[in-house]
Amino acid sequence: MYNKLVFFNYCGYGDIFESREFVKEIMSFIPAKEYYYSHNKNPKILFDIPKLKYMKMTPIMGSWTSYIKNSDNLYLNCWVGKNSKYVLSQVGCVIDKNYEMFNDTLREAGHQTLSKPFINYLPTIDFSQMDTSKIDTFIKEHAGRKIVLICNGKVKSKQSENFDFTPSIFVLANNHKDTDFIVTAPLDSYLENMYISTGVTQTVGGFDLNEISYLAKFVDVIIGRKSGPFTLAHNKDVWYSNKKSLSFTYAEHSSHFVQGNSLPLRKYWSPATTTVDIINKMEEVLND
Repeated sequence: MYNKLVFFNYCGYGDIFESREFVKEIMSFIPAKEYYYSHNKNPKILFDIPKLKYMKMTPIMGSWTSYIKNSDNLYLNCWVGKNSKYVLSQVGCVIDKNYEMFNDTLREAGHQTLSKPFINYLPTIDFSQMDTSKIDTFIKEHAGRKIVLICNGKVKSKQSENFDFTPSIFVLANNHKDTDFIVTAPLDSYLENMYISTGVTQTVGGFDLNEISYLAKFVDVIIGRKSGPFTLAHNKDVWYSNKKSLSFTYAEHSSHFVQGNSLPLRKYWSPATTTVDIINKMEEVLND
């Protein structure tokens, strides 16, 4: 038994979110007195996983290091980008490559590998541990109206151009007055059918990524760039729904966590970067 089993990840919220189910299973078969996940983001991102504590990053956790055994402690690197062989071109981070990476790391560290096919590791959050009452009230008050979640924040991993979503959002909101549009990054102004996610979730401190993941269960369309809120919106429940998901990325294989169309979620992709093309694609998806 290890004294500490420490998972660590240098990258963003999406990378941490997509490692959830892998971490949960590894905790179930590698015994340790204490379990930690070390990263540079808000500790709330993994609040619901039992026995998993937050730890600040330390110099021992090299971003390119696969694993470390040190003084009865085991450190496992959960960043899929630690080796280019696990990342498709144009920053394609997909579930089967994460699966391959975790299994390789476990073998190298002298442990058993994962027990289930890779599709079983779609991320889930225990929403029963959250206060979802504000979101539930919003959904109830807007019953009968379509809801579109637009993850309009910028990306940092260069999988997409950081174009401005704002003009497109206003055009769509004007064209679809019977539809509600929720954005995840603030705008300078809003139409009557436009909302900011923090106003819907009403979280303390403004960190609402886990709440956005819950909100995604009730929206009709998710639009974004495979980063941050867009990634967290794709929990397992969403993947097994008939919702629509539109991702703007340079390459189709970097647009979603699962490639192909084996799951019920209706996926759309576009490399568009100009406002006219973005509007046309969004209209196409909303009207499909």
